[in-house]
Amino acid sequence: MGKKKSKIVVAGDVTVDWFQVAVPEAGTSDVNWQLYPGMRMFVQPGGALLLADMMQALFGGDVAIIRHHLKNLKQVPPSKVVHSNAELSAYPCSTNTKETKQIVYRVSRFLGFNGPDIEEPPYLAITNDDPNASMVVIDDVGNGFRDTEKAWPRALTKPKNKPIVIYKTFRPRARGKLWDLVQKKYSDRLVVVINADDLRMEGMNISRRLSWERTAMDFAWQIINNEAFADLATCTYLIVRIGIDGAILYTRLNEKTNIHLFFDPIFMEGGFAEMCPGSMLGHATAFVTALAAEIYHHELEGLHRGIRRGLKAARNILRIGFGTAPMSLKYPVKEVFTEVGEVGDFADVEVPIPREGNGPRAKWDMLERWSILETFNTLKLEDTAYEIVRIGNAPSLRKVPVGRFGALKKVDRSEIE
Repeated sequence: MGKKKSKIVVAGDVTVDWFQVAVPEAGTSDVNWQLYPGMRMFVQPGGALLLADMMQALFGGDVAIIRHHLKNLKQVPPSKVVHSNAELSAYPCSTNTKETKQIVYRVSRFLGFNGPDIEEPPYLAITNDDPNASMVVIDDVGNGFRDTEKAWPRALTKPKNKPIVIYKTFRPRARGKLWDLVQKKYSDRLVVVINADDLRMEGMNISRRLSWERTAMDFAWQIINNEAFADLATCTYLIVRIGIDGAILYTRLNEKTNIHLFFDPIFMEGGFAEMCPGSMLGHATAFVTALAAEIYHHELEGLHRGIRRGLKAARNILRIGFGTAPMSLKYPVKEVFTEVGEVGDFADVEVPIPREGNGPRAKWDMLERWSILETFNTLKLEDTAYEIVRIGNAPSLRKVPVGRFGALKKVDRSEIE
């Protein structure tokens, strides 16, 4: 790992992403159609194509990215590749008073998909596929790649070594022949990435925006005790993205379970997005790209750093959007990995869980009172209150979640909930 021209395979479900943006009338023109408002269309590579573009932009020439290629996107019909469609509008960069006049283009409305009529979608071959890759990054959104064995990289099916596998998946999760393969052959080097909302939609009872502690404890109880998610409980490394504001790292090594929560002390789930009007595609792709870079350079010891870097990249893509000039909009495949403004810092904490595995509910109830405030705060609460009164803030609370309700700030978990 780390040598020049090492090989990483990026493969998975591919989309052609179409966007439309309103164009005002020209006012005066010798061409009649310019006297009317119109709609400009532009196309971008999506899915595994976008993931590969971001990987190539981040790694530069130091790593050979083996990938799908699709030329002349404007001429690719939906009978060959799934098309996604969205409408863009101009929004302020953020609600921060210094940025309200900075305009960027983001998604205002998703317009659905067009795809093949046949049940088995066509697959896109991997160009110059190589079984010697040291890492395989999979983008599985459930559009057929997971069950199309001839589309899988040879680094998985006929490997010359045992690569690290980063498996980005969506609902329906943990299904298909590809999942069975990577779980069986690469379980100790498999990192699974999924969104908390996908788990919620599949029945995992995880609270939203009550407190970071509540979210983490809900997940911990569900993953350990809910048999419906036993497939995920067997993962050696599982990352659950909580939007762009936090993540949970679940590890199971030598029959021992550990759960780590990564969170923004300033924002609850969904809080950062409220500052940046409109929506954006590519959050998970930016997250996985940054995560893969840290794992590439530091092996699996880079997971913690990769999660933090991934969350920042996911926020960056929302801030940047598709750009500022309506005639040259595109995915910010390179800019997303540089600092583009204040995206916040992330703290992390180990989540307490009963070590007996499926312990009685009473032991979980005892953990209901667990508080990040008490975990990080080394002072007595009275001394912390004195700091706030004396200097206006408490350095000891830098990593403690803050609930903001207008001008009122709360750091106690029970009061926030």
